[in-house]
Amino acid sequence: MKFINCALLGMQKEMAERILKKKGSSISIFLNITGDTKKAAFVSRKNFYPEPEVDSIWIYWLRNKTFNDIDNLELLLRASFWGKRKTMLNNIRNNPYFKKDENKLKIAKFSENIINDSNMKNILSKRPDILEKEDFLNFLQFF
Repeated sequence: MKFINCALLGMQKEMAERILKKKGSSISIFLNITGDTKKAAFVSRKNFYPEPEVDSIWIYWLRNKTFNDIDNLELLLRASFWGKRKTMLNNIRNNPYFKKDENKLKIAKFSENIINDSNMKNILSKRPDILEKEDFLNFLQFF
């Protein structure tokens, strides 16, 4: 990903709106932590033939060159959104991404530190789809 500086992404309007809100899904959090997202254009469904059932939006993404913790961010997001309807605490304790052999030592330290941190208790009781990018940046500090 270090070689990609910017991207123009076309997608369904509803997904684009979630990304632009900077929360709600792992791809939204990933794009907004690793770079800046802006609405580039709206494309009506009437511009296509045959006409689809949805409108589209183009998003312009510009990479944040100061953020380099991609591996830990990816691991955290995969684990967090594994159980989207579960709380962050349950996702950290029970998801399969944290149980893989190559991650066990790193995750054991991460889990112990974050669960024992009194400032994180409020965030751990929430579901990942309502957390904002700043919350995930706080989680990354524990890796």
